[in-house]
Amino acid sequence: MAQMNRLAQLRRLRAYVDRRVPARYWIPSVALIAVLWLVPALLFSIPSNHVDWLIYGDGAARWMATGSPYESLEMGWNPNTQFPYIYPPSSWPLLLLALILPAPLLLAAFVPFLVQRPRLAFAPLALAFLVPSFGPAFYWGNVNILVAALIVLTALPGTAGGIALAVAVALKGYPIVLLPFFWGDWRRTRAFAVAFVFLAAVGTVLFGPDSWIQWIRSVIGEGDMIGQGNLTGPINPLLQLGPVRYVVAGLIAAAGLFVASPLLTLVGVTLLFQGVSVHYLLTFAAAALIESPLRGRRVGHPKAPSVRAPRA
Repeated sequence: MAQMNRLAQLRRLRAYVDRRVPARYWIPSVALIAVLWLVPALLFSIPSNHVDWLIYGDGAARWMATGSPYESLEMGWNPNTQFPYIYPPSSWPLLLLALILPAPLLLAAFVPFLVQRPRLAFAPLALAFLVPSFGPAFYWGNVNILVAALIVLTALPGTAGGIALAVAVALKGYPIVLLPFFWGDWRRTRAFAVAFVFLAAVGTVLFGPDSWIQWIRSVIGEGDMIGQGNLTGPINPLLQLGPVRYVVAGLIAAAGLFVASPLLTLVGVTLLFQGVSVHYLLTFAAAALIESPLRGRRVGHPKAPSVRAPRA
């Protein structure tokens, strides 16, 4: 009898933590984070030049002038003094946005964080990641603002979620690790494949087939001193492990797939990279928002995230 009572209590606890945070609590919390970052900056006229957005704009201007946004870079180029465009050819929509969209309008990318509410079990993590990353991501005008918004939108069922994931992958590549969570939704998977092939094909036509080689060379040739000594310095806790970090990060990502956790999977893959700055935490917050319920989760079988609230 005692064991049955404990099992019943455990089931009730799982059902409780799988509930989504009520909108009356979640929306003011996200809004407060924005206010705490934006209002002091406006009051004290803290400059925000949206430097990353300017870099994308420079890449767009280079594209218009030369036919390609990529530069010829020597191996081991220094990312502290050189600011090339280092995203894949499939990311051409980012260049168009940088041409036509004023950086302050990037605030609109935070709207999905208001609409999609996390489950109670993951709300503390979502807020913990959101607090330090909200301001830097916006003031630097970093592409992770868009990637994070798209990750939240991947939870939309069917075609919309598939297109959102395709654009996220087209921009940065590594969000493709979220694809296994969509295998149970054929419409979403098909939409992802069609949209990504379209974006990659158009980028290849616009920049030329060799643009993929130029992009790979620029990524491989990144210097070892990414962001050292400045505000965008790396925060990857695995850097001290040297090459072993690839093994540890890979194991974290594999564990995420095994326990069907988009957050853990995305964290593991992100830690493979050296230049992980604070704005990457915004993508972690996004992944926490789309976590599936703990109740009924099958270990080793990724379950598609959903915006639908669980039944009581």
